[in-house]
Amino acid sequence: MNVKGALQQLRMMVVEEDYWSVNYMVDNDTTTAEYGETYCSEDDETPLYFQKVIIPTVYFLVFLFGTIGNGLVMLILLRYRHSRTPTDNYLLHLAMADLLLVLVLPFLAIESIFEWHFSLFLCKLIGSIHKLNFFCNSLLLGCISFDRYLAIVHAVQTYKKRKAKYVHLVCSAVWVTGLILQIPNLIFYSVVKVFPQNETKCTYPSDDIRANNWLIAEQILYHWIGFSLPLAVMCYCYSKVVKTLSKTQSFERHKAVKVVLTVTAMFFICWSPYNVAIFIKTLRMLDVIRAGCGFYGKLTFTIVVSECVGFSHSCLNPVLYVFIGVKFRNDVLKLLREMGCISQATMDSHFHMKRAGRSGNPSLSENTTSWSTV
Repeated sequence: MNVKGALQQLRMMVVEEDYWSVNYMVDNDTTTAEYGETYCSEDDETPLYFQKVIIPTVYFLVFLFGTIGNGLVMLILLRYRHSRTPTDNYLLHLAMADLLLVLVLPFLAIESIFEWHFSLFLCKLIGSIHKLNFFCNSLLLGCISFDRYLAIVHAVQTYKKRKAKYVHLVCSAVWVTGLILQIPNLIFYSVVKVFPQNETKCTYPSDDIRANNWLIAEQILYHWIGFSLPLAVMCYCYSKVVKTLSKTQSFERHKAVKVVLTVTAMFFICWSPYNVAIFIKTLRMLDVIRAGCGFYGKLTFTIVVSECVGFSHSCLNPVLYVFIGVKFRNDVLKLLREMGCISQATMDSHFHMKRAGRSGNPSLSENTTSWSTV
């Protein structure tokens, strides 16, 4: 009887163990299935040829033209600083920000082709400069619009040297703000393995909760401080400027705002798609938007493409200055003459044609500039 009872008890234990094993396997499969639905590869929809060929090519081209163009802008503004206006000082800092960005693009191009093969220090430095440009570009453009608003709408005039010091103080505050806002990159950027590609990348570690929280916080700050706030300031200031200019026939004042309006418009044409895509990604990370891996893959590819378009903006400003900025073209010719690249006769011929072309409008002087004169 005891033997029979023991066998029956053993049989019940085996059945119970099988029951819990089956339930554990079911629960485990459910967890795996849920994880499989939640986890999405960063490059799901990014074609390999785009990642290995198109992106590096764009980065190297932007680096080449951006370095030459922004370097030339800085050289011109520094060499002829005696004739710089307050807006020219803002444009000098804008060129510095663009130059910093294009200088990191070769590292990003090499990473895209061969993975990240540099040090952790360089990873943090590149990531910080990368984000610093985002904040400084938009904030500086907001400062330029406010400067034009004061000069044209309220006709604020101050002593030139004092105003130059004020402009550099404002620009310094912009740089400090950008440096503070990108501190999370210095802390959390790491060299990690990205799955399922199993490639080494310089990025935020996905398994670090604090890093992900900082990433979300940084993206929210960028949306508000690095994009929405400068956009609101520019829209208000330039609407007032255009309204004021429409009441005057001053050609110089119309030319004064032409470059900064064009530069601002190009900035938002180039960077708006990226900001919209990043904003959608932020909403998804906060679970405001729920979507599967197919949507996430397309969003990731959209971010990659729009970021390439945004980077190209860093080499467009010098082109705009050449085609729109009269004084900038004159300064380039003067620099080329001083370097012996063109003759004095060529310069004289150029300025003679300009005077002839302006003979119907004697109110314009030879020093009229479309950079910032008001």
